[in-house]
Amino acid sequence: MSMLTLLQSVKLLMLRYMATPPARRPTVRLPEEWFGEGSVM
Repeated sequence: MSMLTLLQSVKLLMLRYMATPPARRPTVRLPEEWFGEGSVM
């Protein structure tokens, strides 16, 4: 599995997570730095 494919799948997962209504989201709190200013995405 190439790095690009891995990044694309992660992006898809993030988009699906964002599209989920807050009430139905998993209760996992993601670290804020993942979505911070230094984010590659």
